[in-house]
Amino acid sequence: MGVLLQCLTQCPRLEELSFENNYLKPEMVPPLVKAVRRMVSLTSLNLANNNNLGFSAAKLLLQMVKTNKRIVDLDLDGTGIVPATKDLIYKHLAENASSAQYWASLNASGSPTKKSANGAHVP
Repeated sequence: MGVLLQCLTQCPRLEELSFENNYLKPEMVPPLVKAVRRMVSLTSLNLANNNNLGFSAAKLLLQMVKTNKRIVDLDLDGTGIVPATKDLIYKHLAENASSAQYWASLNASGSPTKKSANGAHVP
């Protein structure tokens, strides 16, 4: 998996990555988290249905979403990570998404734009 992750870090436009149903083990998460730090465009990671992931993986993934504000989507269904920890991770993902929307709304002058009732941007 290390070679694959190394290759993926060379894909600067990669926005989504899925390892769904890949029988990932907890010891594969540290190199994955390290690689994700180098994937500058990655916003979505799917780890669903890797039921061997647990507490040690959850700790690393929580730290990843807390420090990597670009990640706004992380699918953890069927991973063996307990619901309370998933909820905490999802809370940080929501904060990341909110922050990303704010920065995306900045106009050329550097001030945030507002949306009118019909969705049009208003300076």
